[in-house]
Amino acid sequence: MAVMVGLFAWLHVRNRQHQTRLWLFGWIAVFLHFVAFLLIQITSGASHLFAFWLNRSMLAVAGTFFLFSVSEVYKDSQRSRLLANMAVVSFFPLLYITLAVINVREGWIYAGLLLAAGVVYLGPSLHHYGWRNWFWRGFAVITLPCTGWAVAKALQGQPRYGTDLFLAGFYCTTGVLYHRHFRRMSPGVLLSSLSFVAWGLVFPAAFYFYLRNIPVATSLWDVPKYFVAFGMLLTLFENQAEAAKASAAKYKELFERNLAAVYVSTLDGMLLDCNSAFLKMYGYRRKEEALSGHARAVCSDPRERQAFLETLEREGQVLNYECRHSRQDGTPIWVLERATIVSDSNGERVIEGTAIDITERKQTELALQQSEERFSTVFRQSPVGCAIVALDGVFLNVNEKLLQMVGRPGEEVIGKTAVDLGFFKSNQEREAFYLNLRDHGFLQSVHVRFRDAHGKVREGLYFATLVGLGETECIFGMLLD
Repeated sequence: MAVMVGLFAWLHVRNRQHQTRLWLFGWIAVFLHFVAFLLIQITSGASHLFAFWLNRSMLAVAGTFFLFSVSEVYKDSQRSRLLANMAVVSFFPLLYITLAVINVREGWIYAGLLLAAGVVYLGPSLHHYGWRNWFWRGFAVITLPCTGWAVAKALQGQPRYGTDLFLAGFYCTTGVLYHRHFRRMSPGVLLSSLSFVAWGLVFPAAFYFYLRNIPVATSLWDVPKYFVAFGMLLTLFENQAEAAKASAAKYKELFERNLAAVYVSTLDGMLLDCNSAFLKMYGYRRKEEALSGHARAVCSDPRERQAFLETLEREGQVLNYECRHSRQDGTPIWVLERATIVSDSNGERVIEGTAIDITERKQTELALQQSEERFSTVFRQSPVGCAIVALDGVFLNVNEKLLQMVGRPGEEVIGKTAVDLGFFKSNQEREAFYLNLRDHGFLQSVHVRFRDAHGKVREGLYFATLVGLGETECIFGMLLD
């Protein structure tokens, strides 16, 4: 049992869950029960009495821990409330056993404790399950007659029946709740459930054989304890297997149903696995067809593939990596890739990655870039004076022709207002111009007179329209000399 306690302590350190903690405390109590049994053999007097009390009471404490580890009634309780409930549940058997050990003879005290315990135990379960629940009805049908029998025996001066009722009730109920808690017909759950029930039946069975002087080896009554322990260990391994199975199923679902192309490949480019989105994006009809080739074959330029691998090796992962790939038929596409180097089950390093097709977006970006480049060329080389002006009249950008017209360098124009440069005589005149532009959206052939930097009077026709630069609205103007 000491080895068993050490094993459960090791499991609890690795898996710090509420349930394994209660199991550990339960087996510590069982270990103390065995220690007390040894003390009974070598002590006498008050020490012998204490050892006998410890032997019985630790079974009640262990039963409390095991019961609460699978209880449906108290599973959502906060820690402080759970400890209080455990103290209340264990109070009645501990007090009952203490009174029996010190040989208190008033039967009504034992009967009162049994009835009070019945109310405390049945009340919360009735509140949780409801009286229509078949499980609660079965529990009540078995518990109430047994409690009545134990009360009658206690009033007759035989409290031993009550002690066995407490212990048998704890372990048999735990056996049923154990199966309800895990809800599966696995070897670990079945072994633990049946062994808990057998452990509970040991107490009335041992008393029955004792009353009839039927000799039974003491160690025989301990067999269910070890089967419970083995069953619990099996249950923990089954839980890990269930969790791994669920995790694998979840991973497979995410892998297959991912809208992005997901793949696994070796570092040298051999494709190991991929999802249906990958097949669709790269134009493969079957997965076998894709896995028969190399991942590097989808990369349009071997130099880009090498740059990708070098970045991946250096940083361990790449995020939002844009590169050019090719479909199976050679059609070029742009992809946005995320990839990570991981170790597979054999310890080999592989690449896990996802990719999405951004060809349409990339084409739009390239078209926009080309458009911006063309506009910039036209803007700079236009024989007409061009300017981009903020709504408050500040010049943001001008071309060379406009600088020639005003006779000023760029640094004396950009950042200045149209009023500063003499295009408008006052801010009120500029505001009226802007309101007119806002009403119509554009203005054409507006006659303007201004003096350049040398004092020469110039005249021109001004064309203006409202345009958006990113999220900012501006005025694009052209001045014809």
